[in-house]
Amino acid sequence: MPTPDPELERMRQRASARPLRARIIRAVATSTAIETGQPVAVIERALMDRQSTKATPL
Repeated sequence: MPTPDPELERMRQRASARPLRARIIRAVATSTAIETGQPVAVIERALMDRQSTKATPL
């Protein structure tokens, strides 16, 4: 069996890491929406905004 290309493996890891975060945010937003009755989109946007402000240095 041929050895996998390291660049290809690195690209696969990056590609699979991004959707995971989005899926987690969607799951949390959906669960919270069920519990609170708020729209999923509103909660999801708030989580995304909160995440982006944490990444920005003050």
